[in-house]
Amino acid sequence: MMPHYSQTYTPNNRTQCTSDHVEYTGIKSLDPNLELKYNKSYIGLSKDGQPYNSVTFRPKKNFLTFEPKLPKSEELDKLIEEAGLDTLEYNKRWGFYRLRLTAGDIGSKAAVLRRLIKDAYERRTSL
Repeated sequence: MMPHYSQTYTPNNRTQCTSDHVEYTGIKSLDPNLELKYNKSYIGLSKDGQPYNSVTFRPKKNFLTFEPKLPKSEELDKLIEEAGLDTLEYNKRWGFYRLRLTAGDIGSKAAVLRRLIKDAYERRTSL
């Protein structure tokens, strides 16, 4: 059974990234109807039982690939670079950033991650 979202949850300083770390990103603060949907190879979002993947997470043993669906822009590139996030290749075909997060990144760079999640959510709701 997966843990429920909690405002006070903070991941410990383990070296492994787990799906528990996804809970800490604050997705529920954007929309209380959003739920994490655990699929075989990724964690997505659902709203009212329907897929609502403005961001996806791909947990691995030692890191988590974070994929906000946002168009590539110099402003976001600068924000990501200044935050010191490990960037992977931008997916031009499907239009999303790919960022490699460690357990420490999720806690220490939470403000930047929340901004990216918020921007992706707002872009998705405006479509």
